Amino acid sequence: MNKQILILLGLIVVVVGLISGYILGNENQRDFAAQNFNSSIHPDEKIASGLFSAHTDAPGDAPKYPGECDDNDPCTRDFCNDSTGFRCKYLVITPCCGNEVCEGGENYSSCSIDCKKMNKTENVTENHVEEETAISNAASKTTECMYVGSESSDKYHLPDCTYAGKIKAENLICFSSKEEAESTGYEPCGACKPSDTIMAECMYVGSIGGAKYHYPNCTHANRINQDNKICFSSKEDAESTGYEPCSVCITSAETSASDTSSAEEPEDTASDTTSDETGCMYVGSENSDKYHLPDCAYAGKIKAENLICFSSKEEAEQQGYVPCGTCKPS
Repeated sequence: MNKQILILLGLIVVVVGLISGYILGNENQRDFAAQNFNSSIHPDEKIASGLFSAHTDAPGDAPKYPGECDDNDPCTRDFCNDSTGFRCKYLVITPCCGNEVCEGGENYSSCSIDCKKMNKTENVTENHVEEETAISNAASKTTECMYVGSESSDKYHLPDCTYAGKIKAENLICFSSKEEAESTGYEPCGACKPSDTIMAECMYVGSIGGAKYHYPNCTHANRINQDNKICFSSKEDAESTGYEPCSVCITSAETSASDTSSAEEPEDTASDTTSDETGCMYVGSENSDKYHLPDCAYAGKIKAENLICFSSKEEAEQQGYVPCGTCKPS
C-alpha cells in the first residue's frame, strides 16, 4: 500500500514539473518576442501604444521620455529623440515673426508685429506710400556716402541718383571712393556717371545753353544731360560766365552773402533769411530722421502735413534727429 502511494506521488511531481516547464517556456518566448518588437519601435510610437511609460522612473540613468515637448513658442522648434537622450530640446527659429524683434529678412510688409516702423525704402506699393516720398527719404539716408551700391546689383551710384534711391536699406552698400567701389567689382552707373573728379571740382553745376547754376544734388541739376553739364568751383565762377542762382536750391540771400564775403559765414546768413520765410531755423519730416536748413533741396521735398519746425539744432537732436549730410546744418 505504501509503495503504491509513493509511486502516485512521484507521478504527480513529474506532471507538475512538466506543466511548469511548459508555462515558463512560453513566457520566455513572449518576453524575447516583445524585446525584439520594442527595439524596432520609436519611443513616440511606444508612448502612443502604451509600451513605454511617458515618465519612466527606472533605476540608474534610464532616460525619461516626456511625451510632449511643445513649449507653445512659435519661434522654437521642439524635438525629442534618441539623439537627445529622449529629453526635450529646443532650437530657436530665425528670423521668426512674433518674437518682438525686427530681424534681418523681416520688414513692415512681412511682419508688422515685429517691425513697427516701415523702412524708408520698403516696397512702397504694399504699404500705400507714394514712390516719390520713399525715394526722397532713401536719398536723404544715403547722402553720407560718397557712392552707393546694392548687394543685388553690380553698379555704383552718386547718392542722389534716382536708382540709388530705390535701393532697399538692407541691401545698401556705402563706398568712400570710386576706387573702393570698382575694386569690389562694381561698375559706374550709366545714368548718374559717378566720378571722383566731378565730385571734387563741382561745387556748383550748370547746363550748356542754360541760365541757372545749382547745387549738384538739386532736383534740376539731376535733369541735366551729362554731356551738357558744366562744373563751377564757386558761385563767382558761375556768375562771371552769366549764370544766375537757382531759385530752388540757392537763395538770393545766400548769393548776396557770398558776394559781400567777410568773416561772417554765408550758411548762417542763409539760415536766418530763409527762417524768416518759413518761421523755422531748421526743418524735419515725420517720415525721416534727418533735419535740414530750410533751403536744403531735401527740405523742399517735405510735404506740408509732415513738416516739423525746430527753433534750434539742439531741439532737433533732442528729438532723435541727425543733421542732413547734404546741407550740413550747424
